Amino acid sequence: MALTHNFKYFVMCDELHYLSTELQVYSHAFMLSNLLICFSFRLRNRKICPNNGTRIKHCADCLDFPSSGTTYFSKIRIDFRRLVLIPEDTTFALKFGRYPPPLASAGDCFSQAHCPQGTFKLNLTDTGISLDPSVTWRNSGYFVSKKIDKSADGSVVVGRCGGYCGMCTPNELKVRCIDS
Repeated sequence: MALTHNFKYFVMCDELHYLSTELQVYSHAFMLSNLLICFSFRLRNRKICPNNGTRIKHCADCLDFPSSGTTYFSKIRIDFRRLVLIPEDTTFALKFGRYPPPLASAGDCFSQAHCPQGTFKLNLTDTGISLDPSVTWRNSGYFVSKKIDKSADGSVVVGRCGGYCGMCTPNELKVRCIDS
């Protein structure tokens, strides 16, 4: 597939995938705004939702949750044969914590009361691609709650996911080329 957009792309052929159809294509426009968090606290009283679900920075009534993590993506892998992003490729990601989440995923073990604290943001602005409208997120875990907002053009998706313990991950991150 040929890209005919006015963006600078760099193709890096990874030795392990030399014979595959997956290519790593990176755009300078892809910012470090692609942040994913599995929230690091869990409530002692799991049946409440403090602050009406607003994110808590300091929580006196919380326990540390060691199975949390944070991931910052600066570059992503695209399978051009299927036109999908590869969320598990963290070659160019900063990862923190025991379980840093894959691309466009988040979760927590904060509460059963439907107030997700795990967050993600996928920002494809100025990359020449956007998410296909058919992309959905699946729940895993217990008492899962999610709030996912997509921009009209599919270039930005922001999500909050969590439960006790719960996570949301994309079914398949299909993309489409944006006409310039």
